[in-house]
Amino acid sequence: MFWRLFLLLTLTPLLELWVLTEIGIRIGVLPTFLLVIATGAVGAALARWQGLETLREIQRQTRQGQMPAGKLLDGLMILIAGILLLTPGIVTDLMGLALLIPPTRRLVLIYVGSVIKAKMVVHVQTFGQGFTATATTRTETPEVPPDVIDAEFERRSIE
Repeated sequence: MFWRLFLLLTLTPLLELWVLTEIGIRIGVLPTFLLVIATGAVGAALARWQGLETLREIQRQTRQGQMPAGKLLDGLMILIAGILLLTPGIVTDLMGLALLIPPTRRLVLIYVGSVIKAKMVVHVQTFGQGFTATATTRTETPEVPPDVIDAEFERRSIE
């Protein structure tokens, strides 16, 4: 995990510098600078608009007694898109704009969800008077239990 984060935080700025240098060579310094400012401003406005729309939908679903889990994830992705768009550079702007497109955002959410599901398995164990729940990674257990929808338990005292 550390090495992935290290590579991300070192390779992304290097890639941004390379892309900005290439664009600067081809169209000039001032147009490149204005392009970065324009993509950031337009992207931030789009992120704000989509974020407010998502917030309204979350409020509507909450008022109707529904769990707005999907919209909350959309809101998180829009927030990440806004951060990427405010980061100077063309590559991060393109990534941010991609997250603002709903079909692309859904694909990213599906991918992230599959990665999380592949890595997590919850085991529930009971013993003695207590109740214990432990989480382990999928690689530690060969068998994957079916999804748990609802569970009830009752605590009994031993006399």
